Amino acid sequence: MARILEALQKAKFRCYAPKDVEPLVPEETEDESRPSYAPFEEPRPETEQVAVGESGSDTKQLFRYFVDGSMRTTNAGYIVDSKDRYLPIFIAQIAVAATRLDTNGIRVQEYRNRNVFFLPDTFSEEDKAEAKHLVKGAAGSSRWPLALDFDCYVLEEGTEPVDAARKKVLAGMHEMEITLIKDLADSEKVTRDDMLMIDGSLQFYGNLDQAREAFRNVVGVAKSFDLHQRVGSGRNAKQVGTLVAGLKHRHRTPARKVTVARTNLTVGAWYLRLHSAKHLAGLGIDDGVVKLELFPDGEAGHQRPLPTDRCDLISRNVLALRHPTTPSTDPRWASHLYPIHLTERYIRTRFRDERAVRAYL
Repeated sequence: MARILEALQKAKFRCYAPKDVEPLVPEETEDESRPSYAPFEEPRPETEQVAVGESGSDTKQLFRYFVDGSMRTTNAGYIVDSKDRYLPIFIAQIAVAATRLDTNGIRVQEYRNRNVFFLPDTFSEEDKAEAKHLVKGAAGSSRWPLALDFDCYVLEEGTEPVDAARKKVLAGMHEMEITLIKDLADSEKVTRDDMLMIDGSLQFYGNLDQAREAFRNVVGVAKSFDLHQRVGSGRNAKQVGTLVAGLKHRHRTPARKVTVARTNLTVGAWYLRLHSAKHLAGLGIDDGVVKLELFPDGEAGHQRPLPTDRCDLISRNVLALRHPTTPSTDPRWASHLYPIHLTERYIRTRFRDERAVRAYL
């Protein structure tokens, strides 16, 4: 007897199982339908899915550098402000790293880190200055001195203090990533033939107006994205979830034009399936799919569509870097790219554990 979702699916309803049970995967069929949006490519693909071939074993890898950032936040206690509010304080460890891939394997190119003490931004400037002096002095005079920066998180109406602190920490991590990428670009190590990959969506980095040139040879790779976002217009519009659910193994969608919020910058974005959906038991429809983003050539406001052969080349090289195993310790393995995974692991091994951080309190 068929299960409920199986029965619905056999009746042509487009159902997908939740992540904690075996997924129902539709048979892969040839999809020759036209794209549901105007492709941001030249020449424009005529179909909704574009086949991506495998790179040969002797093919030079396009991506040479990989950048990732990570953070670990420890609750350092609570403080009562001038309005008698009982608010949390935090110590955040923030780090970014760049790794380099060559014929001898992958190695660390650069590692940078900060430790930051966060106080709520509800005290006077005099009180904050005094607190900063006391915090830095206590951490620096410890038996094992700790370089500890000082900052404040901003309380926003309707936002929990921990979320406000996390937003501040994330912004600081992104700034460190951008600075690292600019330094690599200025050193001329990152080029069109030795590209850099960063873990995350380019759309959500602040201050990109000033760093646009440094990101010319950078590809952003996002493991998660909004499945409910609609792309296209009119009757042809589709949700992203619909696009990726039907995306075949080693296929990509045509690039689409995305405007970066609060700027006049544009990125080209497309989705690529790294692993066959049939082999991802217990995972969701977006697992095994990554979103790729690239700045097109041209000045801001006058950027040209991406060359289709460039999108294909980048996709082939990304496909070659997919995670080769299925580690039970990381449920995101299907969307991981191995060098990014190693870069993230390196950063996390450098963090102090909570007991070590609390020893300074």
